[in-house]
Parts: sequence; C-alpha cells; structure tokens
Amino acid sequence: MVKREQLVNNASSTLNGAITDVATTLDVTSATSFPADGFFRIIINNEIMRVTAVSTNTFTVERGVEGTTAAAHSDTDAVTAIVTAASIKNIIREPIPFRTDTPHKIWVNGAVKTVSDFTWVNQGTAAATDDGTGISLEAPDNAAAIGFRGLFITAPTPPYVIKAFCLHGPGMEEGSDGSSIGIGFRDNTSGELMIIDFRVGTNVRVAKMDSPTTLNTSAATIDNAHERLWLRIEDNNTNLIFSASSDDDTYVELFSEARTTFLTPDEVGLVINAYNVGADVATTCFAHFTAFVEE
Repeated sequence: MVKREQLVNNASSTLNGAITDVATTLDVTSATSFPADGFFRIIINNEIMRVTAVSTNTFTVERGVEGTTAAAHSDTDAVTAIVTAASIKNIIREPIPFRTDTPHKIWVNGAVKTVSDFTWVNQGTAAATDDGTGISLEAPDNAAAIGFRGLFITAPTPPYVIKAFCLHGPGMEEGSDGSSIGIGFRDNTSGELMIIDFRVGTNVRVAKMDSPTTLNTSAATIDNAHERLWLRIEDNNTNLIFSASSDDDTYVELFSEARTTFLTPDEVGLVINAYNVGADVATTCFAHFTAFVEE
C-alpha cells in the first residue's frame, strides 16, 4: 500500500523521554491525536521532522527536514503536528481521484489490465497497486544510483500508440536528482530499454538503457516544470517515436529513430526511478499512472 501525506488539526503531545540530535525514533506521551499511518510533519522547538511510521506512541522520523537543524530535545518538550510547504506540495502531487466509470484505466491489446497482468523488471522492494483507475508504483531510494523499477507487458502488434497520464506522488520532489517516472519499450531478449521519463522542475528525457541500472545515452531532453504529464510512445512498424503533452491534445515529439536501431521492442511498460532523493523526502517514492491506453 502506498503511503500518502497526512494532514491533521490540533494534534499535539509531549516527548516521553529526551532524544539526541541523531535519534531516528522518539516516544510521545500519547499519539492518539496524530495520524496512525502515512507521512506527516511535526515540530519540536525549532526542528521540523517528518514522521514516516507510527507504532503505538513511537514515531519513526527523518530529522532536520525543510532547512531546519537536527538538535537534542528534552523530556516533556512539546511535539506538534504542522503543515509545511513540502507537505502541501506532496498533497498537490497525490493522484487525482477519477471516477471508476471513466475510461482512465489500463488498456493494452484491447483489454483492461491490472498489476497481475504485468511482469516486474528489477523489482527489488518496489511495489504496485491497482485502484480501479490506474496503477501506482512505489520504489525505494536508490542511494545515488540509477535503478529503474518497471512493470512490462507484451506489446501490441505494430503499428500502435501507447500513452499514459503520469503523476509524481509524495517523495518525488522538485529537483530530486534523477528521481523520475515514465513509460517505454523493452527488448525482452537483450533487456535493453528505451524510455521517456520526466523529473519535476528539470526535464523530460528520452533515454536508451542497456539495462534498468545502466544508461547508454540520453537521446533527447526538453525543460519541464510539470508534476503531471501525458507521455506517448509509438511503434509505427518503421520508427519508435517519443512525445509529451501537458493536456493530451498538443504533443511535442522529442525523438524518433528506426525501430531496430537500438532495440527491437516486444514489451511496453511503466517505470519509476527514485534516485538519491535525500533526507527531506521519502525513502520510498511513488508515481501514479491514471491511464495507460492503447490507441
């Protein structure tokens, strides 16, 4: 299950025991008024912390987030839930709820697909969930290394177009190094990939990958300030074509190449890469694909 940013009113308690400036867990006198799960922010004195897990009255926390400094705190110091710029940003980036009777579902080869129809590539501890309108992918921080995690399915017979509405979720914060989401082709025999992905506030890129962990080359890039985009890949049986759009109306073509120059695609899929996201964001990140449709 993907965790999401939580907001709460009038949640406060006190420390039940002093903590050092490096402690990653703390006890409160009572956690009753705080969220029971998900992510939320607290402040103790002048330090903002990000709570990533709750177990009875024990919080697991990330220290000194959002430009504050980790410090030692004393027994009975006030612990208060707060709303911050980063928490609002993450709420905005959470998946838009679509009605389940809309066409925003996963369609490939003329049929609705769910997570169980796909095959993982480089899964590790990544996870995927269905919500009736799309698929959410959750991936761990790769700690300063490229490591795409993906779900792939047999490609339609060309010519075809696959497009996806891709939304960055909590943890995928602006400028977080290589953290990105996208869609692409895969050659099941060689393991090579060609993907179009994007980072918030950075760029949209077409990448050729020798494997999910090895970049061959960035074939094309354009600047990007969006947190959600329509991405489009096309195999017209002559070329592989990669495009992006902010409205599913006007698409900008980034790159086109003969379909067998780098790989011969037999799969299409969704990818996420949580690359060196840092202490101020989740150690796991998620992206939501509210449509993955064949035209």
